[in-house]
Amino acid sequence: MNKEPVIAGPLWGTDAAMLTKYSDTPALVFCSGATAHDADEYVSINNLMKYLKILALAILNWCGFQK
Repeated sequence: MNKEPVIAGPLWGTDAAMLTKYSDTPALVFCSGATAHDADEYVSINNLMKYLKILALAILNWCGFQK
């Protein structure tokens, strides 16, 4: 997990656009690769664990948690 994140807007539409356009709701969009929207779409367990850690840290940060 020692990789710098890429912060960018997606090139496709997501529900996140509605959350940010019509309310003051922060939204994160994760993209895990080439299988998105395929019949056999999946997220690897390794990527799922990375996403869970990122979300947990983002929630703690947003709530103002400090060590």
